[in-house]
Amino acid sequence: MTCSSTPAGTVIPDLRARAQAKIAEVEARISDLTTIRTALTHVVTAGCDSLTHCTCPDYPLPFADLAADRASEGN
Repeated sequence: MTCSSTPAGTVIPDLRARAQAKIAEVEARISDLTTIRTALTHVVTAGCDSLTHCTCPDYPLPFADLAADRASEGN
């Protein structure tokens, strides 16, 4: 695939690196959302009444720490 908006031979600084970084961000978000979907499916299946006070003994909320994990990765 070539871009027709730039003359042939023109180099766009950091475009590839920025695109690769954005792809990594998207992949991380997809992973997080998959974790959340799995957890919520478990909640629905188990019949839980509360996300924060779930009484299922083996059911931690795996997505509760996602924001904290993302924040620490940014530092």
